[in-house]
Amino acid sequence: MKISKVRIELRDLGYSRPYKIAFKEINKVEALFVVIQLENGITGIGSAVPSTFVIKETLKDAIEDFNPKELDWWTGKDIRSANALIANLSDRIKSITARAAMDIALHDAFTQNLGISLGTWLGNVKGDMATSVTIGIKNSEKTLVDAEKFTQEGFSKLKVKLGSKLSDEIHRIRELRKHFPNHELRLDANQSFSVEQTGILIGELESAQIAFYEQPVPVSEFDDLRSLSKFYRSKIMADESCIDLKDAIKLCRADSPCGMINIKLMKSGGIKPGIEIANIAKNAGMPVMWGCNNESSVSVTAAMHAAYSCSNTKFIDLDGCFDMETDIANPGFDLNKERLLASSKNGLGLTEIQM
Repeated sequence: MKISKVRIELRDLGYSRPYKIAFKEINKVEALFVVIQLENGITGIGSAVPSTFVIKETLKDAIEDFNPKELDWWTGKDIRSANALIANLSDRIKSITARAAMDIALHDAFTQNLGISLGTWLGNVKGDMATSVTIGIKNSEKTLVDAEKFTQEGFSKLKVKLGSKLSDEIHRIRELRKHFPNHELRLDANQSFSVEQTGILIGELESAQIAFYEQPVPVSEFDDLRSLSKFYRSKIMADESCIDLKDAIKLCRADSPCGMINIKLMKSGGIKPGIEIANIAKNAGMPVMWGCNNESSVSVTAAMHAAYSCSNTKFIDLDGCFDMETDIANPGFDLNKERLLASSKNGLGLTEIQM
């Protein structure tokens, strides 16, 4: 079955719950969508939102890669050769963001054409999992208000963004733990601290039983975390320090500066390279988390299917589509309190698509 047309679309999805992280305030989301149409009427959809701070790309870069000549190249390609097309994406498309959107769209069209869900194709070995929800950088009182709101909505895994004065952040997390003794707390500093401060943070919060400390130091200092004890390093998760396979191979060697890796389709360039990173980590005995930016339900659904196909997936942080003011489709999962239940519908399983 051949591809009859490929087009792109840029949409402002809005954002209903602005929050602050270490390097920016998130108050709007613009997403790039790739739409693949097959001769039999099937439509595959992919989407991407770049994190410019992390991968040094903008949506403009991605759009430029999808010039008319590139879009025309896909016409007539056989969707049954999707695996080969996906494997060669990096040779055709420079932008990580553009590759991610095309990778997702190809996976969606391919599995729809097969008449099975993407999860079935990839192999769902996890069943379903509970996602965390994110609390931005704010004072203790507002953090507790957010935590209570999320608790009332059924969430028990809280990912807290850090970036203020170290002593203030330690106090804030202690207060959060005191008021929510049974919640799982995950901390993400987005490169805000030094190696020395990271050691202090982990030591001071040891009794708070933190699940992990995500990217506490700048990328340039990540290797210096090796100066910390092996136990402290086992609690550290790489995010901005793990973009591609080369980074994963480096981090999965003996004496790693971290014990976990956060995989995002928007960093890796799509489902296939994301799973390759997970497999590198698996061979090293390292667990992974699958995360996301603030994104469309299209790419968040794709990340969920990828996450569930990897046996070393220990965490998911896939709340990135929950607060969009508008989106092009309902996600390919049901949210049962905090658990993402994958749809059995063909492809990504998206519904009520408006493209």
